[in-house]
Amino acid sequence: MTLKAAACNQHLIDLGHRRIGYISDILETPFNFTSSKDRLAGYLQALEAAGILFQPDYHLQGEHGRYEAFLMAIRMLSMQVRPTAIFAASDTQAMGVLQAARQLELRVPQDLSVIGYDDIEVAEYLV
Repeated sequence: MTLKAAACNQHLIDLGHRRIGYISDILETPFNFTSSKDRLAGYLQALEAAGILFQPDYHLQGEHGRYEAFLMAIRMLSMQVRPTAIFAASDTQAMGVLQAARQLELRVPQDLSVIGYDDIEVAEYLV
């Protein structure tokens, strides 16, 4: 999982992005789910390999869901120096990021690149 997450972020780096955000589920849960942690590790690995410093403000975590990701993306994309790309820990969260981009009148992929993880069936119809 870490390698696939690193590859997702490497794709954004290959597109020229240097300000890449990561939206995830809450990392510490009582159920010991590790997917968001593993994807964060891949994100960090790709940044480090490219010589890009990790910006803690570019990682937001919250409850899993499209609406929660929408709120996190609004917050992240409203920063004075916003990311030019966002890696979402799931396709469901990526849908929330796309909704936030639309509300903020950001064009995807011209103004913001978005990658979701999981490859759910509906993802092929997005953007």
